[in-house]
Amino acid sequence: MSNYQLITDGFQILRATLAPYIACKLIKAYGEALWWRKGVWERLYDYQRRNIPASGSFGELVDSLDIANCLLLIDINWRGIFGNELSRDCLSWIKELKNTRNSWAHFGGKRPTSRDTWRALDTMSRLLQEIDQDAFTEIENLIGQIEPEMLMPPIGTEPVTTRAESLTTDSDTTARSSDSQKLTRTFMPKREWTPSALADAISAWCIENGRAPLSGFEDLDFFEAAEAALAMPALSNSVDNTFRNSADNIVFQINDAKMMAITHLQGKEAAYASMSIDARETQADGAGPLPSIHEQLDACEQFAYLPKKKVSWARDDILNVADSWASTNSRILPAQTWRWRLDTLADMVLSKLPEQSDPSTGFHSSLPETLFAPDTRKLQIVTHQ
Repeated sequence: MSNYQLITDGFQILRATLAPYIACKLIKAYGEALWWRKGVWERLYDYQRRNIPASGSFGELVDSLDIANCLLLIDINWRGIFGNELSRDCLSWIKELKNTRNSWAHFGGKRPTSRDTWRALDTMSRLLQEIDQDAFTEIENLIGQIEPEMLMPPIGTEPVTTRAESLTTDSDTTARSSDSQKLTRTFMPKREWTPSALADAISAWCIENGRAPLSGFEDLDFFEAAEAALAMPALSNSVDNTFRNSADNIVFQINDAKMMAITHLQGKEAAYASMSIDARETQADGAGPLPSIHEQLDACEQFAYLPKKKVSWARDDILNVADSWASTNSRILPAQTWRWRLDTLADMVLSKLPEQSDPSTGFHSSLPETLFAPDTRKLQIVTHQ
């Protein structure tokens, strides 16, 4: 893939994440009726409004925002809105990406170098790591497609560090440490996920997280185990998202939420509530035996729409909830919703249950144990008749 195409794909991922994220935060600040007028329309000059509508449905308004508008809106709404949600570094990355976008849009006959491509995607990745983990992972996957030897600097200049080295030598190492394992997570097309590769990946995840598979996991066949442990970094309407039925070139990775549901704490007394998707772990003696892997997967299927811990809300779960709610209430889920990433979907569909100790307001920044449930008011906003 060419460097220009890699940057193009990166901006497409960035826009698909930022547009609904911006809408969500502006609705929070101005309310459902005024978010577009106060946060967008009145903040732009006449020439900046040329390609966006003055009003419309939620889906129409979100779809009208291109990447230039998205970056601009975060910049001009930073004080009082996005500055309260994101670190100060994000504003610097937004301004850098505005310049990158201008160069990308007017590249002429000069193709971007591999070093320029790395810089552009690296900045996108840093920004998205604070907003949406699925989008962050997609950008990291694009970074991995840049030829390493093309990143070497001219003789006499400082060497270019690798992606992992740059993240561990930055001043914000501590803030990123909780996500460090995602930088080393294996991405492989389906054809390369052999039984031994899958077993090694599951074993490595369990060692890293101090957990062990539930009883009976070893009895699953290869496809059952793969579908229980793997997920695509991103989904689209054009592919089947199950491992068994997907094409050989579709990329899969170990999924944290899935692994949490099919494993238990190793070396501790742990029990699962037998009728709960979130597989709550307790230290209480006599709470009952751990369920088998089949019982847990059946429970996950049966109770897919109950309130769950953050770590248990997978992207497909939220889409299924929203689609089911829309069908039940004779409403329509916009097509772009199916392209949103996990954190964006969660902020647009779910709300944190009250009376919890977690002080955070957003899904991305909340604790793994925090409970979230579908929010009817939010679903009314996202869907239309």
